[in-house]
Formats: sequence, C-alpha cells, structure tokens
Amino acid sequence: MYDVRKEKAPITIDGQARVLGTTRLYQVGTETLVSEFSMVQLDDGTRPGIISAWARNGKTYQDYLADRAIVRQVMTSYRADP
Repeated sequence: MYDVRKEKAPITIDGQARVLGTTRLYQVGTETLVSEFSMVQLDDGTRPGIISAWARNGKTYQDYLADRAIVRQVMTSYRADP
C-alpha cells in the first residue's frame, strides 16, 4: 500500500508545449519516495515515459535523478516524421 501523489509539469517536445504527468508512490504516512513514473501523450500517438526502478536495481535515488535528466533530454529531442 502506498500514498499516491500526482503532479503535472511543462515539457517542450518537437517545439510544442506539453504536459508531463508524474505519479509518485510514497511509503504510507511518510515522505519516503518508493517509485515514480511519468508520461506524456503526443499528437502522433507516441507516449514517451520514464519508469523508475532504482531500489530494485541496487541504485540510489540520486542515481535515478541523473538517469531521469538524460531520459528527459531524449524526450525533448523527439521529432515527429513530416
């Protein structure tokens, strides 16, 4: 069982402002973040996203933040075919 918190943040992909929706899972009654996932819907049906699994992979949250920054850069570089 987790406390679920959602947020929306702006992201620009292919020159268009989008909304990146993120869902974060916390241990019940705490501020301990367990997992998060984010996704954005594009006009062409593509849905790039990020799913965290830092603890399952023996990594720290700080490791995940570095990886997440790279994935977000990749997401913003997406270009739809003309």
